[in-house]
Amino acid sequence: MKGKLRTIKHRLSVAAMSLFGFTSTCCFYTAYGCPTIDFQADGRITDEEGYPIEGIEINAKFLDDTNEYPAIYSDEDGRFSTEIFKDKYLISLIATDIDGEKNGGEFETKEIDLTKMTPEIRESKKDEWYSFRIYRDVKIQLAKKSSNEEEVTENE
Repeated sequence: MKGKLRTIKHRLSVAAMSLFGFTSTCCFYTAYGCPTIDFQADGRITDEEGYPIEGIEINAKFLDDTNEYPAIYSDEDGRFSTEIFKDKYLISLIATDIDGEKNGGEFETKEIDLTKMTPEIRESKKDEWYSFRIYRDVKIQLAKKSSNEEEVTENE
């Protein structure tokens, strides 16, 4: 009888723990279940001569191939900073000139592979599974589009 009672108590406690989220299968933003890693990047966009370019669209690319975050734009000093991406492995940034001749001419699109860079890593305090990786001072230098590329685009 004691064995059956113990088995029932064990099953009830397992059921109660699973109802309240004490499982090791999946969790979001908790310190007791799954490790989390957040990513961010900041930097500056310039032309080939080192002058800042304003209004360049920057899109983040992730390991899981989703793009659910809105684009950001470089400011008048060419600086940008992404939001903090929660549990989204940031692998690259894509810089695109969307304003044409405005702000210094037309520039080619460029993708920066962040996996080849070393991020600044901030680990959490003891007993937490949290890590924050920030790619600081990412330098993106854009080349002007050549006149041949513009002619091909116009003919298509």
